[in-house]
Amino acid sequence: MESIKLHLGCGTVHKEGYVNIDLRKDIPGSVDLIADCFKSLPYEINTVDEICSYHLIEHIDEPGLERILKHWYCLLKPGGKLIAETPNTVALAKRFIRVYEEEKQTRPGYLYGCHSKNGRENILNDNHLWGFSPESIRIYFEKAGFKHVVSGEGTDYHAVEYGPGYTIRCEGIK
Repeated sequence: MESIKLHLGCGTVHKEGYVNIDLRKDIPGSVDLIADCFKSLPYEINTVDEICSYHLIEHIDEPGLERILKHWYCLLKPGGKLIAETPNTVALAKRFIRVYEEEKQTRPGYLYGCHSKNGRENILNDNHLWGFSPESIRIYFEKAGFKHVVSGEGTDYHAVEYGPGYTIRCEGIK
């Protein structure tokens, strides 16, 4: 039987070997399934081998986060893995203060999900509603039931764009 791997909130990034899922309908060639990743997904309990999301979970509030992590946990097979990468809010807050002290300008975009001076127009659900530190994301994973939870430096293109220390990767096993 072929393994089921989900890439949630894929945006413009199409991962080979994964079902690439996003809410946005305007991304040609990237999305295999249009669905709201924060709602029920069309998979049975205990059928998914891996779920990964890159810069998705910061776009939901805390009660929604706790609910969806539990839902994703239920979808995974025993031994299945959840991988989530997200901005490191603590590091970005320190960067915000440093930039303010050096330039006397505020640049809150990295904290709130608007990554340029003029914002990102027409991007659905682009605001950050929650934030994480390496410690806090581990706690959320553990509360959802995940074991062997580890967090460290992010690895996707956001980590390259932001630079070292500004993204977090967390992995947990069902």
